[in-house]
Amino acid sequence: MSLIAKGQQNDNDVTIELSATTFSIERPFTISVLVPTSDNRPVIAFPDIVGLTKRGTSTSIANTGSEGESITTQIITQTYVANQPGTFRLLPFSITVNGMTARSEGAVLMVRPASVTTFSEAGGEVISAPTESGAAFLTLRTSKVSVFVGEGFALRLSLFVSDTYPFELRFDGVDAQLQTVLKQLRPTNTWEEDAGIKELKGVPVVLNNRKFTEYVIFQGVYFPLSDKPISIPSIALNLIRVKQDGRSTDPSTTVSGTASATVASTAGLTATKRPTTTKAPAQTNVAEATERVNFQARPLAITVRPLPPHPLRGQVAVGVYQLVESIDRVRVPAGKSTRYSVRVEGEGNVASIQAPLWSNLNSTTNVAVATPATETGVETLPTGTNQQIDRTGERILGSKTFNYFLVPRRGGEIDLSTVFGFVYFNLQTARYDTLKSRIRLRVGETEPIGAAAVAGTPQTNGVDELYVGLNQMDSTKKPLNLTALTRAVANVLLVLMILGMIFVFLRKQ
Repeated sequence: MSLIAKGQQNDNDVTIELSATTFSIERPFTISVLVPTSDNRPVIAFPDIVGLTKRGTSTSIANTGSEGESITTQIITQTYVANQPGTFRLLPFSITVNGMTARSEGAVLMVRPASVTTFSEAGGEVISAPTESGAAFLTLRTSKVSVFVGEGFALRLSLFVSDTYPFELRFDGVDAQLQTVLKQLRPTNTWEEDAGIKELKGVPVVLNNRKFTEYVIFQGVYFPLSDKPISIPSIALNLIRVKQDGRSTDPSTTVSGTASATVASTAGLTATKRPTTTKAPAQTNVAEATERVNFQARPLAITVRPLPPHPLRGQVAVGVYQLVESIDRVRVPAGKSTRYSVRVEGEGNVASIQAPLWSNLNSTTNVAVATPATETGVETLPTGTNQQIDRTGERILGSKTFNYFLVPRRGGEIDLSTVFGFVYFNLQTARYDTLKSRIRLRVGETEPIGAAAVAGTPQTNGVDELYVGLNQMDSTKKPLNLTALTRAVANVLLVLMILGMIFVFLRKQ
């Protein structure tokens, strides 16, 4: 029975991974569930965390290898956003997928205060509220009015409704308008990261000591691909305004002197009512008058500055990044492999980051690039890439991880800074910066596998072992697959048990 259980058990069970438990409030916290050999996306009930709000799930697929077998792993990630700085507790929880249960011991989450300015304080478009009482207006804002090529800026289209607005606004028929609005809104020749707003929720705000409710209709972050200036025309939105002569059959829908947004569907957006602060008595006879009201947002102009002269000006990333790396062991015999992962994390266009290999740089530039593997002494075999990106805020934050098998080809010490490095334009210093590996391989000596080579979080991503040590293998000998042999023995025993039960059953007849 032990052999059968071992043979039928998957080599790679469902696992749970938590992101960094100490983070600033503008960064998300994520829980990822790795589901191997699953053809369909499973439905997972992620736990609730007191003090944090769920912001949607994402799914990615990774193809990994284990003892010559290809395994497809689905990674389902739940994103959480902290409501305020502080210490929060993620209680122990378990998740069951396809009959397999994964458990987590939970964690203590330390949320630090924001380290950057907010949208309205970032030097971008200032909100200019009308001076008259009971106003409602449409505004288009940008987080920055001047950016470098490759630097991200946020755009937000919002409807502001004063608490003293005497009418009811309805979003009926906005679907067709939004298609035109989004075409005008999206700048050309830019990389877009859409925040994916699905619901129009009213958020109380204070402008010029007056209370408003903000309905965010669209929000996205854009990265210019050239130094051409960006101009966004005036955006118009046509809504239905209802005047009810101070009477209403439903006191929660509209009240004289209080504004509310009626529930409606708009191109994938759902508007939700803002709670009213007062209630009027219900009336039976309502004289309702509707009219179309055109809300207009002012145009925007954003200046795009070219990057300073540099041989790699058109190839480097722009943002604020750091390099985090980990390795299984730093002492490796020549011809043997070790697993290595390098993660580029920070703020910027994370999705477009290329592998931090010197050999990826254009050899025609004046920048010194790495020599071939025969001269650096180590061969790099990529085994997979994964990324985590938070698109819900006004900045794009995230990380991109690159996994490798490193196979040294000569003895001695090998400095991985000659193989791995990352050049980028640092927005904090407005200068080019270079991040390099700080790991040194010692080839020729042995050390137990699993020794940490650098401070950082070891990556548990799957790797493809198909080509590792290929030139060291003897093609005349067939390797023994212990997993396959165990499964075969277990299946044979299972068949023999079934046949034995049938034989005993027939003898009793």
